[in-house]
Amino acid sequence: MKSFILLLCILVFGLQPSHAEDKLIIVSPHWEGIRYEMGRAFNEHRRKIGAPSVKISWLDVGGTSEILRYLQSEYMQTPEGVQIDMLFGGGIEPFLQLKASGLLERPGLHGEELAGVAHMLGGVPLHDPDGYYYAPVISAFGLLCNLEVLRTIGVSIPAKWSDLTGAEYRGWLSSADPRKSGSTHMFYEILLQAYGWEQGWKMIFNIAGNINSFSSHSSQVTQDVIGGETACGFAIDSQAWAQIERFGSDKLAFIVPSDASFANGDSAAILKGAPNYQLASDFLSFLLSEAAQKVWMYRPTSPGGPSKYELARLGVRPSLYSDLQQQSSILLNPFSWDSSLPYDHKLGAARWGLLNELLGTFVLTAKHYNLAYSGKLPVNEEQAMSLISSGDWHDQGLRRNIVAGWRSGIFREIDEGSLFWLNAAPTITFILLCVLAIVVRARRFGR
Repeated sequence: MKSFILLLCILVFGLQPSHAEDKLIIVSPHWEGIRYEMGRAFNEHRRKIGAPSVKISWLDVGGTSEILRYLQSEYMQTPEGVQIDMLFGGGIEPFLQLKASGLLERPGLHGEELAGVAHMLGGVPLHDPDGYYYAPVISAFGLLCNLEVLRTIGVSIPAKWSDLTGAEYRGWLSSADPRKSGSTHMFYEILLQAYGWEQGWKMIFNIAGNINSFSSHSSQVTQDVIGGETACGFAIDSQAWAQIERFGSDKLAFIVPSDASFANGDSAAILKGAPNYQLASDFLSFLLSEAAQKVWMYRPTSPGGPSKYELARLGVRPSLYSDLQQQSSILLNPFSWDSSLPYDHKLGAARWGLLNELLGTFVLTAKHYNLAYSGKLPVNEEQAMSLISSGDWHDQGLRRNIVAGWRSGIFREIDEGSLFWLNAAPTITFILLCVLAIVVRARRFGR
């Protein structure tokens, strides 16, 4: 009898369809439009081939740098896997770091799935030569400018990054926090690689002095430019073109500065220990397909385009650029455009965290205290890279001490009394407002 019941259980439960591969867990800095359209298009593709639909769970833990810190922390606790299938978006540098740490899995892509997909852009690989990550789209880095604001303040459209250092731009530039936004981080790394460590930091300090504020998200930068709060802001091509399409090219312009023009792959990869490896591999393959590339590039009104959101992303299939005029708001073919910057991805990846700390200390902290820091950094490029290669930077205790020393050094040029008033100003203001409220209330009741 027991054997019969056991056999019945095996038959009943063994015949139940497995739902393990019908769920996909993705961590991503991508905005709602990309998540919706790629999820919708993937399920539409699966229906066409007779496969079951997929429930995609999108994890939002912040921008690219925050995602990288999150994954590294999670893998320290559970090295075999973190119950997340993929990282989708964030450029190339984070994927280089994860690959170096052994935290990526090779997807099962075949030659026919990559036919027609570009593997290089301006002599730089778009995909990992070892096959660990692939870039389904490309990002060009530039400036979104409000032409009406520029005319009003009497400032010409910037042609070079160096133009942004002029006093006429004081308070009229916007940037996201590079420690939170991976695309914004890239702007500062581009300046360092284009101008070298010493001149690059001078450029960064001068531009930072003209920045109105550092917002938490890159999307806020575009909103500040559109609303006329600032004249120009750091933006990638897709952020800019979506707004130009909406408001018109007579109101907004996307400028790629000629002194350091650069386009970068925006990648996707399967994470180590992915619980739904095969489904993740299928999704990555789909992102590179012609069907998905049309969703990336076309308008919602174009055949094969997105259903709701215009993504306006530069695809990696060169053949689709031959007939874009009526199908897309994209104004640039990256495969016919020569980048002026021989960018080093490995260098950018190696010093990603170090650069964030330097920017946080000497640009954002100084800005918070209304200080235009223009002194020399406490480390030159050789010393900075030595911190990384020696392992000191990867020791949390040593890193905290190093950064604490940097922060204390910012205020050496001002006396302790000035620093006290800078720190106490918000509290004093609050107390004065309370006293004023009490006085007003007393007079009102006194009547």
